[in-house]
This record gives sequence, structure tokens and C-alpha cells, in this order.
Amino acid sequence: MATVERIRGGRASEEAAARTPNTSRPRSRFAPRLLTVLAVSAAPLLAGCRVDQNDLHRWETTSQGPRKLCAVLVHDKYDVALRVEATLALIRMKPRSGRRPAFSQIDQDGDLEACKRTFVEALGAVSTDTRQQVVASLVPLIIDELKKAPPVAQAGQPSPPDPSFPYKDAAHAMLISERNIITDEALKQNLKTALVDWAMADFEHRLDNRSQLYGMEQLLRFIGPSAVAGLPKLMTRETRRLDQMATLVAELGDAKTKDAASAALVGIAKYVSSDEWTKVKKPELEAANAASKLQPTPDQFQMQLLTYQGEELMRAFGSLKKVGGRPAIDFCLDFAGNKGPDLGKRPDNADAKADKETKEKAATAQALWDLRKEQVEKRRTAALAALEGRLERGNPEDIKRVLDIAKSDAPDNVLDLAFRRASEMPRDQVVDKLYEIFKQDKWKVRRVAAGTVLKMSTVKHIDEFMGKLPPDGKNFAMAEAITYGALIGELKEGNVVEALKKHLTSGPGVVRTTALSYYLTLGNKTQIDQVKGLESDSTQAPSCDADPDCKWVCEVAKEGAKDPKEREQKDIKTVGDFVKYCVEPAMLDRAPEAKKDEPKKDAPKPDEPKKDEPKKDEKK
Repeated sequence: MATVERIRGGRASEEAAARTPNTSRPRSRFAPRLLTVLAVSAAPLLAGCRVDQNDLHRWETTSQGPRKLCAVLVHDKYDVALRVEATLALIRMKPRSGRRPAFSQIDQDGDLEACKRTFVEALGAVSTDTRQQVVASLVPLIIDELKKAPPVAQAGQPSPPDPSFPYKDAAHAMLISERNIITDEALKQNLKTALVDWAMADFEHRLDNRSQLYGMEQLLRFIGPSAVAGLPKLMTRETRRLDQMATLVAELGDAKTKDAASAALVGIAKYVSSDEWTKVKKPELEAANAASKLQPTPDQFQMQLLTYQGEELMRAFGSLKKVGGRPAIDFCLDFAGNKGPDLGKRPDNADAKADKETKEKAATAQALWDLRKEQVEKRRTAALAALEGRLERGNPEDIKRVLDIAKSDAPDNVLDLAFRRASEMPRDQVVDKLYEIFKQDKWKVRRVAAGTVLKMSTVKHIDEFMGKLPPDGKNFAMAEAITYGALIGELKEGNVVEALKKHLTSGPGVVRTTALSYYLTLGNKTQIDQVKGLESDSTQAPSCDADPDCKWVCEVAKEGAKDPKEREQKDIKTVGDFVKYCVEPAMLDRAPEAKKDEPKKDAPKPDEPKKDEPKKDEKK
């Protein structure tokens, strides 16, 4: 550096002159003292001329170092190379009182206004031409620091500090500054690329490091889609930050990145649900038990392993839900449609005369069987939950696959979610397939299918819906009718009461009781006249004797009982019975809803005190 060399050369000349004796005139007895005074008074001026890199490095550790380094950065009397070195020294300077000087207040009480805030503000105060010269040299040096390999911890030792964070923070600060610190677009892009490479080089360790001023997620969001393009390659079996990675890809990634992440996450989910995962994790769990001085039985150990696997799989499904994509859709539909392994018969209880140990083993075997069954259902449910909002609307294959699950003999929770996913599809493409399910004898499955149809419908669809109910009324549960009545009451875009009028007196019993169930669930005493005339309707009510939950019975006051509160079950044979024993009692017990803006009976008027509250004069 020419300027530094000139400064060093000047200093050497002065030192040589000081060593040469002056014999031109006799020295005064006051000369030594005068020279000392002159040297002291000139020291500040000379210091400004003698600054070199050694001074800059030394100032990094002194109390006045930030002030001096910033002065070099902003003063025009120093050459560009020295100003670049001063800026780097500021950036890498160790924290003081928990803060890095370059990123807080360099010299709050100093005379230089440019140095009272951050190094970016100081750079912004430099003339435009000079600033761009400084930045043109500074940015490549920062990039070099970002490219250095992350530190590696030795076996059994904590991770060493990562010296790259100040440079990352400096780069980010310059990029987001409103002062337009970097005007060269190529230079700006090179810096962004270096920052992305830096993040990908040690993502998991650098993600949560608390020493950084700007979080890595903040950095990646600033850069945008290109910042997360490398994340799918980091999604491996050993990754501990899958959830954060999935979130970033879902929020920032382009279509290509999301597809790659979806495929990577599917690979992880397949591994976690495989026997290979079990073989790998088994010795790890055994070691953990030994460290905790636990000695589980073989069945208890299997329960530990099964629960552990389930937790890992839930996390994988959570990540798949965030990212979506075709690979995730296909995997989740396949997984949800798979009944799982045949568990066989649940183990029997131990003989009553067996000893304590035998009974405990039998109980543990039963608990293991129950857990396996529970895990199968839980995992299938999680697979369908991961598809929320992810199925391709209008894709006939997706519709068929999800409805095949809905029509199967899967557990109720699985069926319920399958119908929910179907309800996310366009109504006109699924409603006929849902109506097909009405024909089967499983009333609980039909109820969910019908509920799905109603949730996708409006008042104009009531006639269509009534026409699809099984006309013979066989295996039609009272619980079905009540469910449909409540859902019909929620329909929009029309008058429900008007639309139901004709269905109260026409059609088979299954239609009439469904229409009447609207009044059973939502009607009140003011509407009693709308149904009272139907007490004599002799139309046969639906029947359902196969399932105790399916029967048509209502609770009524017991005939001849002295206590009016004593109740008994009344079988419902006709529509009139349904009105008299089920609908009307429910309506009479339900008070009409208060109109909007109508005060409740017990509510105090605006100018009146509330109950138990003294009047204004009494308060005084």
C-alpha cells in the first residue's frame, strides 16, 4: 500500500534526523525541554500521518479503538486501502458490553456525527465516489470470509465459535440499508450468492446461533426464492431442522424447489415408517435406557420404540403438510389407504390363578397390541391431515382415491378426514360420488357423506338432497335425521323454513322426519303451530334395529308415575309419534332467540345501575 509505505518512510527520515547532531550553533540549556514540549504538542498531528495497518489492528483492542477506526473510515486524508482495513477492523471487533461497536453506536459522544451510529451510517457519510471505491474493495473481502469453511468441533468438545457471523451481519446490513451503500448490481448479486452459500454450508448450526445480529431466516426471506433452492438437498435422515426447512421452502420456494423438497420429505417419511428405521434406532434406544438405568421387558421396549417411531412420523407428516407437492399427495393417499399390518387377535387375559408376573406380562402384551392398533389409526389420520388444502382441485384420480378411503371400513377418524378432503374439491365433481355412498347400509358412513354434501350446499339444494335419501327408510338412524336437520339449518342463500314446508307433508318417512329434525334441533315454542298439525301423521317412521345407537326412541314422562320427572323410552313408529314425543317437547323447552339490538329481559337499561350496584348518589 503506497500511502502506508510513504508514511513509514517519512517516519524513518525523521528518526534518522533526530539521531544526527546539529553543530551549527550552541544548544540552549532550555533546548531539551522545548523539544519535549514541541513533540508532545505535535503528537496528535503526527498520529494522523503515521497510521498504518499495525495501528488499525492494535486499535481493535483499545477503548478508543472504535472512534479511531471510524475516523480513518470517514476522513478523506486516508487512502482507500487503509479505509477498507479500518472498516474490516470495525466489523470484526469483539463485542463490548454485549454489543458489536460496528452495529450499534461506534462513538456516541464523539465530535464526528458520522461515527455516532453504525458503520453503515459512517459509510453513507463518505462521498459517493469514494464510498463506492471502498465498497468495491470491501465486499470481495467480506465474501472471502463468508466462503471459509465452518469450524468443526472435535470429538467430545463443544463447537468452536464461528468467526463468520460479523461478516454475514455486515453484508446483510449493507444490503438492506436505505442509504444505497452498494450500487453495483453485479457486486450486490455476488454478495447475495455468497450469503446463500454461507447459510447452506452449515445450516443447522447457523440457523439458531444467538450471536448474530440478523437471524438467518430474516436473511433468507430478504434474498427470496433463490435463498432456499439448496434446502431440499439438506433434507436428509439426519436433519434436525426439517420443520424450519419446510416452513422456509413453503413460504419462499418456487415450484421447482417445492417439488424437490416434497420428494426429499417423502423419502424421509418412508424411511421413518420402515423396518430399516427400527433397526437403526433400536441400539440407540437401548443405549438411552442403559444410561437411564431402565430395564424394560421386551414388550415394553417395543412400546417405547413404536411410540418413538410414531412421534418421528408425525413430524414428517407435519413437514409434508407445509410443503405439499405431487410426491407428498401420492405418498399420503397411499399411506392413508393402507390398513397396516394384520395385528391378529388381541391377547387374552392371564388366568385368574396365574402369578403376578404372568398377569403383568399378559397386561403388557395387551397394551402393546392396543398401542399398535392406535398407532395405525393415528398415522393414517395424520397422512390425511397432511393433505389439507393440498389435493389438486378437479383431479379425478385424487377424488377417486380419497373417496375410496371414505367408503372403506377404516376407523371413524380416518373416514371423517377422508370426507373432509373430498369436501375441498369442487361440489359438482364430487357430489354424485357422495350420493352413491347413500345407498350402502352403513348409516354412520352415510351420515358423514351426507354431512359433507350439506356443508357444500345451499338452500336451493334441499330438494336434491331429500331425493337422495334411502326411500324405504331401512337402516336409517334417528341420529342421522337429527344431524341433517341441524346442518340444513345452517344453509345459506335462501329461506330454510320455506324450502322445508313441502317436505313436512310429502314424501317417505325418511324425508319427513329429516325435515322435522330442523325444528327438533333449532325450532322454538313460537313455531309450534308449524308442526302441531302433524301429530296425526301415520306415515311409517324409518327403522334401524341392527345398532343400538340407531334406534328411533325418545324419552318421555312415564305414564302413571307420581314423580313428573320420572322418564321412560318411547318407541317411534310413525311420523306423528316423532312430532308428539320428540319434536314438540324439544321446541317447547327452547326459548326463542332474542332479536338483534333487543335488550335481554334482565339487562339494565343504559341509564339504570346494574343489579347489586348502588346508584350514583349512593356511591357518593
